[in-house]
Amino acid sequence: MLALPFDSQPLVVVVVACCCCCCCCCCCCCCSCCCCCCCCCCCRCLLLLLLLLLLLLLLLCLLLSLLLLLLLCLLLLLLCLLLSLLAVVVVDLVVVVFVVVVVVVVISCCCCRRCCCCPCRTTWQRPPAKLYELPNPSG
Repeated sequence: MLALPFDSQPLVVVVVACCCCCCCCCCCCCCSCCCCCCCCCCCRCLLLLLLLLLLLLLLLCLLLSLLLLLLLCLLLLLLCLLLSLLAVVVVDLVVVVFVVVVVVVVISCCCCRRCCCCPCRTTWQRPPAKLYELPNPSG
């Protein structure tokens, strides 16, 4: 609280409570001080208003962060779904390629002339000669 010399009109300026008085009577309900002044200001009311605005801004930031977190979770879920779909497609492609390779190998083995175990060869070898002799009819 600041006071000027005794002969002048007292000018009360409380920096902490923020009540300003100039020349006429004014009562401030927020900081509960009455001054005789024509310009009565109460900074505590402004401080409460600023605190409320700051609180609203904080709540807005919190809501935005929750919204961004929800969006991030949805994007991660979409990414997981896409990765699982990609895994299914890759497994299907591997199975198809394996089946095609097996079919091509079997067909090429069956059509190859060097493959002796294949029943569908185009040229057949003569069966080996028998180890026993046929009986001679002349005796």
